[in-house]
Amino acid sequence: MRHNDSRAKQSDIYRDQKRRLEPLSSDEGALEAEVSRLHVRAGRLMRIVEPWRENDPGLREVLERLARWGGQTHYPLALLLLDRLDEGACDPKEAATALSYAESYMVRRLFAGNSTTGNNRTFMELPKEVEKELENGRSLADAVRHALSAKTGTRVWPSDAMMRESILSRPFYKSGRSHQRFEILRRFEESYGASEPVDYARAKLTVEHVLPQQPAQQWFDLLAEETGQSESPEDLHTQLVHTLGNLTLSGDNARLSNHPFRRKQQILDSSALRMNQRIAAQERWGRAEILARAGELSARAEELWPGPLDGVVRADAEWAGWGELRRALLNMPAGTWTTYGDLAALIGTHAVAVGNHVGTRPALHGAYRVLMADGKISPGFRWPEGREGDPDPRAVLESEGVPFDEWGRARRSHRLTAADLAALVGKDDFESEAPAQEPETARRTGDTAAARFETLLRDNQTPETAEGVLATLRFWEELGGSLDYGKKNETSCFPMLSVGGARARSLWPVALYPATGTAEVVFQHLKRRPPFDDESLRRDLMARLNGVDGIDLAEAKLDLRPSFPLEVFADHAEELRQVLDWFVHTATLPEPHRPTTDTPA
Repeated sequence: MRHNDSRAKQSDIYRDQKRRLEPLSSDEGALEAEVSRLHVRAGRLMRIVEPWRENDPGLREVLERLARWGGQTHYPLALLLLDRLDEGACDPKEAATALSYAESYMVRRLFAGNSTTGNNRTFMELPKEVEKELENGRSLADAVRHALSAKTGTRVWPSDAMMRESILSRPFYKSGRSHQRFEILRRFEESYGASEPVDYARAKLTVEHVLPQQPAQQWFDLLAEETGQSESPEDLHTQLVHTLGNLTLSGDNARLSNHPFRRKQQILDSSALRMNQRIAAQERWGRAEILARAGELSARAEELWPGPLDGVVRADAEWAGWGELRRALLNMPAGTWTTYGDLAALIGTHAVAVGNHVGTRPALHGAYRVLMADGKISPGFRWPEGREGDPDPRAVLESEGVPFDEWGRARRSHRLTAADLAALVGKDDFESEAPAQEPETARRTGDTAAARFETLLRDNQTPETAEGVLATLRFWEELGGSLDYGKKNETSCFPMLSVGGARARSLWPVALYPATGTAEVVFQHLKRRPPFDDESLRRDLMARLNGVDGIDLAEAKLDLRPSFPLEVFADHAEELRQVLDWFVHTATLPEPHRPTTDTPA
């Protein structure tokens, strides 16, 4: 693999490393030196993965915060900093300051609601950019801050003003992941410098809404005192409830519940957290108090997470994201459509930016396939010069196989999501909120994952749907299959089939997501696995599924991961079991004896 190659794909690493090391196979000295170098860097990597190994307390603290934040985004920069530290090119304090800018970059983006798409690329490219800044005579910490401050593509490090506005108005409780929101509130609490710090490893703290999510009438009466002429207490509640100013940490969430503020005051006042004591000191808790606290936290945030330098702009000929957008449009099959928001999520920008880009470039291939979020044609759509006489874009889409309803909305079953687009362009590192999990490499043993899946299923779906799904999974096991489970926040289930006894020949027809309520049909994976690498068999599977009432898989998604609602299992589980029975029968029969691919009646 080429060193410092920020474009390297994970799937290519083994091949490229093998190619790189082959010339060393006949040189024992060079091979020994390479193994020694890898051993040294592995030790540095372990200080990133397990920060307790780092000796300097200041640097260890930053590494611990980033480890709790989760993910491996900061690894390339952290490894560069530890390389320079161990080589004597900087001291621990400077390395800690440099790494804290990476923390600030991610925290401020969460405050502002920026997508995480593009963060991996930013930090993969960062070491090269930092080296260039060092060549210009900057210190290590300044080099990192300067490089991150350069606005290019998805790289936006929110300013103080942007962060303040976001803290005041954005629904922080809906941003990022739950443990990241917890870490931010923890950092705020630690900033008060209590003489007896909280033991977070033992304390069972969760995020608490002071103004409750489901308030009693007394809360609405209080909010009514602050509403404007065109504003209701319910509007004000929606505006304030999830903002940072209304959130704290507590181990007494069950006791706090939706009680009036006077009762909450008593509980919060006895808390060991300084944040809670300050809230309890208020006479009431409405708009004015929530905004005042948000202002106080904004000021603390500016100190805890320093922002970018002003006026640093890297002038690129064209942002790489626009090239990625063009590739996505070129790869979209006929009979599909997507949205400005899906393209924005793919390339890591905003729907408005994508709309402006596509709107000013009508000659883009497939621009007519980009619709608004509700599936309607954008009122601003224009054909490029020379094609003004072409049919209405709806007519073109319908001729390609995209159905529209009576309100002019394209059918959602034909929509390509950001994850679908990422698959089309081979974007392996795409991070999506949408389901796109994989089964674990090693099957989870024991009942933990299965119990989590069933709990999520029963908590989020109707009893009829839950029973239909579980009965179908029992039927799958009776057919000789097994059940694997996903490893992300939503425990998904994969009905697996081992063909010929070899794990490498495992097949799974669907992935079931109990919380989001969808079943993905994994044609994207089946097309690489015999016998379903035969397109006619995949078409047969799609036709059989589409024969079940409530399922509408678009033919254009035959190589992707179309989905249908889990609620289909409520009334049509028996029909779905027949499809799964056919799947197993087809997958396990020797080729000469496989059933014909006639579409079922």
